[in-house]
Amino acid sequence: MAYTELQRTAELLREAAADCTGEPKKRLEGFADECDELAEREKKPDHGRLDKIQNGLHEIAGDVDPEVARQVQQARKALISFRKTVPGV
Repeated sequence: MAYTELQRTAELLREAAADCTGEPKKRLEGFADECDELAEREKKPDHGRLDKIQNGLHEIAGDVDPEVARQVQQARKALISFRKTVPGV
């Protein structure tokens, strides 16, 4: 079962990664891969894992140019939207 919000998060992160270099690019690509992986699982991921991604995206947004930061924030919003569907907390 694919979760569209996570897939959208991954797409947005790949777009942002294409517009930057270095460590932020590597981290964005890693988070995109992680979101893709989580989107394909039958079981929803736990809040802890999603929180780790969400906080990582917040950190990256502060380290990149404003346009990339905007893209990262869009991805973060999609992730937050998905998190609202996860039971618990």
